Amino acid sequence: MRRQRWTPRAGLAVAGALVGFYLTYVAYRNLKSVIPLLRPGDLFDRELAEADRLLFFGSDPATLLHSLLGTQISTQVLSSVYVAFVFIVPVMLAVALVFSPDLRGGLFFATALSVNWIIGAATYLMIPARGPIYYVPGDFAALPDSHASHLQGLLLEQRREFLADPTAPGAAQSIAAFASLHCSILITAALAAHILGLGRSLQIGLWVLAGVSVVATVHLGWHYVVDDIAGFAIALAALAIARLLTGFRRQPAAPEAVPAG
Repeated sequence: MRRQRWTPRAGLAVAGALVGFYLTYVAYRNLKSVIPLLRPGDLFDRELAEADRLLFFGSDPATLLHSLLGTQISTQVLSSVYVAFVFIVPVMLAVALVFSPDLRGGLFFATALSVNWIIGAATYLMIPARGPIYYVPGDFAALPDSHASHLQGLLLEQRREFLADPTAPGAAQSIAAFASLHCSILITAALAAHILGLGRSLQIGLWVLAGVSVVATVHLGWHYVVDDIAGFAIALAALAIARLLTGFRRQPAAPEAVPAG
């Protein structure tokens, strides 16, 4: 089975998908870094925060989550889930391309991930924003130190250094809120699992991971709720575009033979 699948053509297809993913990710990171230079002084945090309060009838969603979930153990758990994203994405890509029994489905998923980076970078450019933790840091002062808070401080320092001297060797910044790529990537994975007809347990697990990650983005101050809503829309668009680009269509399961009776 494996030898039949790993033909030279299949190997080239996998290599192309990996290169495409890498190139789109690098382009995404590079554009994200220079957005403060392309849109100097343009920030839409106030408008995004107002949209959140409108959705929640005048209340701040992060404050509601802090009241509902608390700020101690929940912060540590959500922080761990959020930071794990950087490891989860390459694992999902590897499983889809290398270990999946359906290479066509794996290529479809890899293409959808690549499209996420492209659309996400475009939204960063269209609606620059820093995120609640940087717009209203006082709203998150009660949260304990965590992996996420350490990363938030590091990213803020990198942004300050970048804005002070964008031409310095290694200078880069990675703060951008709208839309949430955490949300879009994980929802893409959950929807793709359904489209590909993967196991029910895996589908449920991916939806739980996506849901917890969405909560984490708001609880920890990375994103506004509208960022996550936009992330869901990106996931839908990425899957539709990937289907168009790859021509992927799930083959219906062959009917079981009915024994003669």
